[in-house]
Amino acid sequence: MTDFAKALSGLINYTPFTDKTTFEALGHFIATFASAESAVHLVARKISGLSDEKARIMYGGMRLKDVTDRVRQFINVDDADQSLRIEIDQCLTQLGHIAAKRHNLVHRGGSYFQGKLISTNSLTARSLNAIEVEHFDEDQLNDMAADCRSIFLRLVSIADPKGSDPKLIAGLKARPWLYKHDPPKAPRQQHRKDRGSRKRPPASSEE
Repeated sequence: MTDFAKALSGLINYTPFTDKTTFEALGHFIATFASAESAVHLVARKISGLSDEKARIMYGGMRLKDVTDRVRQFINVDDADQSLRIEIDQCLTQLGHIAAKRHNLVHRGGSYFQGKLISTNSLTARSLNAIEVEHFDEDQLNDMAADCRSIFLRLVSIADPKGSDPKLIAGLKARPWLYKHDPPKAPRQQHRKDRGSRKRPPASSEE
């Protein structure tokens, strides 16, 4: 067993999981993200101009990134109202940032340590230089969940304006995003000294 595996084993076996609210926040975030993702599908079916049955066939089972690309293409081709394009773009961009975090948490997992979830690809990275480490605390998980709720409501209001509360939507639009995008940190790379900078031995005096 490697030293890393031993350390991880000890962490799992002996770290007291008193962080119940952190894992509750994680579950809540995963659930609200799914709702926001479904709202993207709803908007895609709405602006595609297809019948609901045909649109479901086209978008059903499609990855979020692919659906997002289609939505952006539709609003560009249709020359949609500028305010509508900005609104959709803001929601899709923020959801894209959050999706990257959700993907890492779901597929890389997270180990609780000192009040935070630590997620890393250290066991699957192709090289040491490709290792990434991310830290998630309860506040950050709650912020992402809140943004997902906002994205869901804002996108649903586009797909079904009559069924939405204009004052609520206006308030959500005016509120800045709570989650601030922060790329995962990679370990510092040790730069090797340039071999060309090494001093060459003095030239021989022999000819």
